[in-house]
Amino acid sequence: MQIATHAARATLPATKGKSRSRLPLFLRVLNWIADADCRYREKQMLKNLPDERLEDIGITREEAKLLFCRRG
Repeated sequence: MQIATHAARATLPATKGKSRSRLPLFLRVLNWIADADCRYREKQMLKNLPDERLEDIGITREEAKLLFCRRG
């Protein structure tokens, strides 16, 4: 099972060569949606991992829940 991380997607396609503040509104909205989708998928993958796999990563089930409850 391969797990993609948010860090692996450092720059979104619409941000190549431009700062985010200079992008048109619709591209900023699309980037926000793509970021939210990536976070949701990561949350679902962590949620479905067995406790043994989480232990291998070095976190507990409660820590995994807390990671995605925070905003920021």
